Amino acid sequence: MKTYIVLTQNFVTVGGNHEIVWSSDLKRFEKRKDAVSHGFEIGRCDDFNVGTIESDRLVAVGYMESDCEGCFDVAAIAKELGL
Repeated sequence: MKTYIVLTQNFVTVGGNHEIVWSSDLKRFEKRKDAVSHGFEIGRCDDFNVGTIESDRLVAVGYMESDCEGCFDVAAIAKELGL
């Protein structure tokens, strides 16, 4: 069964290098539209992504209505989130 989570990106500078740090409250939703609604609630804007979870693994990252094939390093994001 697929579930969905809200992902946020923060740009940080570490030792003069710029990095993206991913975070999530890891609250899972059965419907993508519910995750999108939650994203607006916690972020108060549309600056978030939606992660697709299958069998407790992050398998895709996308925007409001769809996953974005090849747009993100899903394995790296999953590792950062502990998924």
